[in-house]
Amino acid sequence: MALYVHHASHLVPLVDSLAGVLATPLADAFAPEVIAVPTAGVRDWLVQQLALRLGTGDQLMDFRAGIAANIDMVFPGRFTAAVLGRDLDESSPWDIDRLTWSALAAVEAGHAAVPGWTVGRTGAYSTARRIADLFDGYATNRPQVLQQWAAGHDGDGTLDEHGAIVPLAPDHRWQPVLWRAMRAAIGT
Repeated sequence: MALYVHHASHLVPLVDSLAGVLATPLADAFAPEVIAVPTAGVRDWLVQQLALRLGTGDQLMDFRAGIAANIDMVFPGRFTAAVLGRDLDESSPWDIDRLTWSALAAVEAGHAAVPGWTVGRTGAYSTARRIADLFDGYATNRPQVLQQWAAGHDGDGTLDEHGAIVPLAPDHRWQPVLWRAMRAAIGT
């Protein structure tokens, strides 16, 4: 299996490059291509763009009338797990959908005072989803935040000029409390 890493300041050159890689089929027609995507919106856009660029037949307005099939587009955490040998279909308690329910349960149990949250309120699931997205984003983009929280420090993931942990702003101090409660409930 080959690993390709591409970067650019705009998405169009990236999708063009990816379409070039995907134009050559894998040796095993049933093996899926695995692509890491940062968000569901990028995933949906990428599927559309690949369908316009891949396939056979006549080109229509400089695009091919093809399809994008047998491509697993996964978020960075699942992609990393796959690279490390874990099955993509294996469920993790830290997957975003399961994390949403953990966030909902932890907040409803009163483990942290989340600003604007009232027990049993309408829209609780969507707020829990935003919290899960927030924590997932920390795990992906700012793991040092979660490392500090795991060590019992309510830091923002940075150190000051003296090497001391920079504390979270007062309006964010509910986050490590809730994250620790979720981590304890998840058990890992």
